[in-house]
Amino acid sequence: MNSIIDTPKKLIYRASTLALGGLFSLTCRVRLFGREHLPPRGPVLLASNHQSFLDPPLVGAMTGRPLHYMARDSLFRVPGLSALIRIHNAFPVKSNTTDLASFKTSIRILKSGGALLVFPEGTRSHDRTIAECQPGIIHLMRRANVPVLPVAIEGAFEAWPRSAILPKPARLWIQFGRLIGPTAFQGQDPADAALEMTRQLRALHNQLRMRAGRPLIEYAGG
Repeated sequence: MNSIIDTPKKLIYRASTLALGGLFSLTCRVRLFGREHLPPRGPVLLASNHQSFLDPPLVGAMTGRPLHYMARDSLFRVPGLSALIRIHNAFPVKSNTTDLASFKTSIRILKSGGALLVFPEGTRSHDRTIAECQPGIIHLMRRANVPVLPVAIEGAFEAWPRSAILPKPARLWIQFGRLIGPTAFQGQDPADAALEMTRQLRALHNQLRMRAGRPLIEYAGG
């Protein structure tokens, strides 16, 4: 029975992501770099900077394989929106607390060979810079024993900043970095490992800003 129910869901997901990809390409002239680093199959944890509400559909439309997402639990209480995001493989996570249920769901997705997109900063950027990653990304990486694919997004802050009610067309860029193996931070404290992941994500984002012809962002401490 589940497979019968899942079939139309998969068709809707595929059709909508194709449509979104075309829309982003036409209205935002989105450019994608490093797609060869994304495994076409098998478990992978995508860790992206978070510039706006556009980030999940943007990355989802450009990857070429189905993604799963965490979404604020409050969004699942909005009529209509709940069904829409569930069709697109979103599942609820509680804000400002340790949510063991969402952590277990994440593990199950990854153990079954899925691709999970997370935003390790924990919230959208206020000024397009990248905040420190939370240690939860390290716990998830280690518990599921999966590689992490760093993802940098540029332009989404201009398209839909926190202060705006609705998005507007703006140039968009995405870059996939090289895979980080599941044992990359072996022996490191999770907080220290999260800081190293922060540095790598910031470096990738600055590489993308160079491609976009934008000045590098300088961070205290290098």
